[in-house]
Amino acid sequence: MAKKGTFERIREISPYAFGFFGVMLVLFFTIGDPTVVDGLFSTGLNPQTAPIVTVNGEDIRYIDYENKVREQIEQQRLSQQDPGKEIDETQIRQQVWNQMIDEVLMRQQAEEAGIIVTDEEIADIMIENPPDYLKKGFIDSAGTFQKGMYLDIVTNPENIANYIEGDQAKILDAIQTFRNDLIVIENYLRNQTIRENLTVAVNAAGSILSPAYAREKYLSENSTADVSFIAIKISENKDTTIEVSDSEIEEYYNEHRKYYKQKPQRKIKYVSFPIVPSADDSTRAQKKTRRVMEALRQGATLAERDSIFDHELDKLGGTTSDFTLVKDLDKMKSAYLIGAQTREVIGPVRLGDGNYFFRVDERREGESVVVKASHILINSNDNKDSAKAEADKIYKRAKKGEDFAILAMQYSKDPGSGKRGGDLGYFGKGQMVKPFEEAAFGAEIGEITKPVESRFGFHIIKVVDKRSDEIIFSEIVIKPTLTAASRSAIYRQAHSFKKQVEEDGVNFDTLAAMLDMVPVETALFEKKRPVLGSQYITDVVFDSEVGDVLEPVDVKRYGVIVAQVTDIRNAGIVPLEDKAEEIKRKLVSLKKLELIKPKIESIYNRIKSGTDLIAAGATNPDISVKTADDIKPVGSVPGLGKDEAFAYNAFTLPIGKISEPIKGELGYYIIQVREREIPSEDKIKDEMPDYISKLEQNIKSSTFFQWYNNIKEEAQVEDFRMNFYKEY
Repeated sequence: MAKKGTFERIREISPYAFGFFGVMLVLFFTIGDPTVVDGLFSTGLNPQTAPIVTVNGEDIRYIDYENKVREQIEQQRLSQQDPGKEIDETQIRQQVWNQMIDEVLMRQQAEEAGIIVTDEEIADIMIENPPDYLKKGFIDSAGTFQKGMYLDIVTNPENIANYIEGDQAKILDAIQTFRNDLIVIENYLRNQTIRENLTVAVNAAGSILSPAYAREKYLSENSTADVSFIAIKISENKDTTIEVSDSEIEEYYNEHRKYYKQKPQRKIKYVSFPIVPSADDSTRAQKKTRRVMEALRQGATLAERDSIFDHELDKLGGTTSDFTLVKDLDKMKSAYLIGAQTREVIGPVRLGDGNYFFRVDERREGESVVVKASHILINSNDNKDSAKAEADKIYKRAKKGEDFAILAMQYSKDPGSGKRGGDLGYFGKGQMVKPFEEAAFGAEIGEITKPVESRFGFHIIKVVDKRSDEIIFSEIVIKPTLTAASRSAIYRQAHSFKKQVEEDGVNFDTLAAMLDMVPVETALFEKKRPVLGSQYITDVVFDSEVGDVLEPVDVKRYGVIVAQVTDIRNAGIVPLEDKAEEIKRKLVSLKKLELIKPKIESIYNRIKSGTDLIAAGATNPDISVKTADDIKPVGSVPGLGKDEAFAYNAFTLPIGKISEPIKGELGYYIIQVREREIPSEDKIKDEMPDYISKLEQNIKSSTFFQWYNNIKEEAQVEDFRMNFYKEY
């Protein structure tokens, strides 16, 4: 089968479009719900040519980005089982954004490295080694891949007509869809191959291991020391009278300013106007709920109420589920649905977001059993026997007929279910710890089990119900709806706030106080950090000056935000005032370190003539000698923490010698090395080849990602999304 020209033929007979496989491919490079500005042309930008981002001087067009986003949204909508499930467009947009930037960066790096992926290479993959997701459509009922049919259609999509039946329009549509899918797959495989080739090249260059480094790392991981030590830590000095002058802070800052670099940063203060229904909106919802209640009351029989519910369901845009396992029902709703009769109307039920009316439309037996149970938990703590004895007593009381719910409220240590009389609701297998699950599913309805032990303690379980039902149910939800008038009123308030600050000169904080609002000031943030979860606000702030008031913007979870830029920091050195407190704490620690020096020297003078630190501690009750075994050159010391000065001396001091006082980061130490285990040269020689091989594999697994993160960090990425969206 000739490979050359496969994609050329596909391109000739098919304009670029997006097909079924696109939804699977968008995540390849990926390591909020934006609102397109109404009237795009009012910005003066041509969406056919305007860039939405420029990557190292190369444009990604707005129209290409939007097309790919819409394709992914549509494919996710088609692929999800629940067509009514809300799609997280914000997540999709961010994935597509990252993917398109990554594709450009990868291609640019490949071109720079001389890596070229030809059409012939891609055709070879698709013909000789087709990906599983493409083979899937050509597997027969016996599970055999029909390679002949696959090659016939892949190399000439028009041959689909030889394998399917239907009218001509349907066949042409199938052909066109498959052509489009092949082009999407071609692009994906090209990007994947580029990435794989780059990974090989980068790992080959970045995983060259120095023998000296490998030896040093091997020794640090395989050497141990047993030490005795005396430590006087800075943290033991509780003196609060130590003073640090401003001049000392400034002097320290000037000596270390090269370590205090910062990227460009900004700070804002903001107030938020919550986007919530007004009192009028709530009143309208209450009236609607009462109207439905009154309508249902007119039904004297179950059938009449059923008919009225159908009418209201259609009128108010209610929803009807598919068959749903009772264990998968929303926990709040299941309390009303599981015990209801078929066609019984329930409501109004007040749940978190509104008033609900329910009806169980159909019920059938399923295979997945769920159990409704209550329990009383007695914690074991450190006395299992005592806990078991207490659980046995409560079990006997419950078996004699005492109210289980009251016993649970009195004795259960499960704070959640205890307040509900031990009620755990319905649960399926795999939701509880194994001993609990086995006891609950093994008991009969109404049975109270003997205490069952789990890692949480002892459980006394009462099985209330067992079901394996699957149900179809309908629901009407009535909740306050934010009207256009209410939303407009919120925006008018926000714009009024901005005007009074920006044009009338009213102080931001003063105006907020007058309106009984609390302004919030953010920490300093960098260009790549979405402040308040919005990259749009960040981008606008970085395009503003101190004192500027931003246009009101709707931000998820916050409402309509009005923000003022309060601080601008350019790239350079962090100002002294930002580091003053940190430096002060450092200087206090250094002064405390000096204050404990005489104490450690006094202890040393008392014991230096001895030969054993532990013995010195035994004869001097005021001296605390600690031991630490099997410590390593890197890592923490039990009872002390991680201090490089301590670790260094533990592996360089002569064995048996009591050291002079050693100054560390955390305090002063006197150390005696009792024993030290260093791998022999023969052992190093034997184990080093395998160790180096393992080390090289570990380096390879991270080299590419470290390299690529650096590429992304250094890339010149100009983000123009703020020209098109108010939120992203």
